[in-house]
Formats: sequence, C-alpha cells, structure tokens
Amino acid sequence: MPRHQAQEVHKDVSERQRNVVFPDIVSNEARLWRGIRDQSLSTTSKIGFALLVLMFLGPAATFLIAGFWDRRVWQLVAIALLILGPLFLAIAFTTRRELLRLRVIPAKRKRESK
Repeated sequence: MPRHQAQEVHKDVSERQRNVVFPDIVSNEARLWRGIRDQSLSTTSKIGFALLVLMFLGPAATFLIAGFWDRRVWQLVAIALLILGPLFLAIAFTTRRELLRLRVIPAKRKRESK
C-alpha cells in the first residue's frame, strides 16, 4: 500500500473514532447525508425509503383526515406547529451553529501555529 493511501486510511479511521464528541457527530452526520445525496439508490434502498416515507406520512394523513372529518384541521395544524416548530428550529439552529464553529476552529489553529 502506498504511503499516501495508508495516511488516508489512518486519517479516516481516526476521524471515525472521534465520533463520540458532539461537534464530531454533527460533522460526520452531515458527511453521511451529503454522501447519500450524491449516490444513486439501489432497488432495496428505494423500497426501504418508500417504507420510511409511508411510516411517517401514514400517521400524518390519518391526523389530517381526522381533522377534516371534525372540521378542525386548522386547530390540529396550529397545535402541531406550536409543539414541533420550536423543536425543529432549535435543532436547526444548534446544528448550524456547531457546523459554523467547526469551520472556524481549524482556521484559528492554522493562525496560531504560524
């Protein structure tokens, strides 16, 4: 194995082992989702994805149908937004803040080492 390739493997293994600290988990998860987006899905993956979508859309459809049946859709949607909205906003804000911090830390280290 060429030296450059061995260094790449060593770097990859050490990055995977660091996955126990919060910022590392976020960066690895972001790398995972970017990698999934860039790949084409196999038939098995497509079936699994369809099952996941049905698992989440089924209860949502039941929720909306029940709301239409009782003519209270706007109340159900408002309750869902009041409960889930702040939760998703907090997750999005925290993830964005940590990813930005991860970009700043290596830049500071480079400046300090000079």
